[in-house]
Amino acid sequence: MAQTERNGPLTRLAGKAKEVAGEVIGNEDLAREGRAGEAGARR
Repeated sequence: MAQTERNGPLTRLAGKAKEVAGEVIGNEDLAREGRAGEAGARR
């Protein structure tokens, strides 16, 4: 399995965690960073 294939789901999960954390604490920059990380992991 290639390195990117293994990291894709973990990167997506980390992005989602950042997005949710940012929304909960009201930090839009963190939420935006999380959404960007999720989108990048799907490529």
